[in-house]
Amino acid sequence: MGAIDPWYLNRLVCPVDRTSLTYDGGCLTSKAGRKYPVVDGIPVMLLADKEQTIGIARASIERAQGGTGIIDQRAPEYYLESLGISDEEKKRLVELVTKRLGKIDPAVSMLIGATSGSAYAHILGDASLGDYPIPKIQMPPSNGRELLDIGCSWGRWSISAARAGYSVVGLDPSLGAVMAARRVAK
Repeated sequence: MGAIDPWYLNRLVCPVDRTSLTYDGGCLTSKAGRKYPVVDGIPVMLLADKEQTIGIARASIERAQGGTGIIDQRAPEYYLESLGISDEEKKRLVELVTKRLGKIDPAVSMLIGATSGSAYAHILGDASLGDYPIPKIQMPPSNGRELLDIGCSWGRWSISAARAGYSVVGLDPSLGAVMAARRVAK
C-alpha cells in the first residue's frame, strides 16, 4: 500500500472517537481499533460502517478496502469507479489513457466540466486542451499558513492556493479525484 507522510499522523485523528492514529503499513488505526485504509500514501477517512449519501464515497471506500470486484480494470490507476462520471465518459477516459492523447491528466479532462462550470462542458475529454484551467485565487498573504480545500476534486483551487504560498490539504470523497489532484500537483 505504500508509506504515509508523517504529516498525517501529526494532524489526523479518528473522525469517530477523536483519538490519535497509528500506521501499520496499510491502515491508520484509532485507539479504539477503527481502521482507515491508506491507498498509495493517501488516507481514506470515510466511514465504511455508515450509509454514504453519494455513490463516489461508497465506491472510494470499497476500492480502498481492496474490493477487487469494484476495480474497473480498463484503467485501474485512474480509479474510474470513484470518479462519478458516466459510462460514456469512462470510455473516453480509457481512450485518452490507452492512446496517450492530450496534454493534461485524462481524469481531469473528464472532471473539468463538473468542477469548472458549464463553460467547460464542451471540452470534456478534449485531447486538445493544452493546460489546466487554474484560477488565480485572491487571498491575503499566506505567511506560511495552511489551507483546507474541502471538496477539492482534481485540485484546481488547491493548486491556486499553493501558488499563492499556502500549504494546502485537499479533501474529497472521490478517491479518483484525489489521486488526479496529486498527479496534477506533481
